[in-house]
Amino acid sequence: MKVTEVKKRLWMMGWSQDSLVRQTGRSKSEVSMVLNGYRYTATVQEAIAAAVGVPVGELFGKWAHSNRRGDNRSPQVGGRQ
Repeated sequence: MKVTEVKKRLWMMGWSQDSLVRQTGRSKSEVSMVLNGYRYTATVQEAIAAAVGVPVGELFGKWAHSNRRGDNRSPQVGGRQ
């Protein structure tokens, strides 16, 4: 099991993945992928943050969808983009 900072925070707040699935109405797969950092789906992050009453940026930090914009840029070639 991968233990991420987000999962640690949620666990310390008393939230389990199953309770988040029930509270958000999202699939277990969607919630798992977001909590483990494999997906950065804004709507799922927003649903989780709303369920626990914490802003997305505060809960997900660097993993927040809004902080990941631009990560899909092409790599630099010869010092230029």
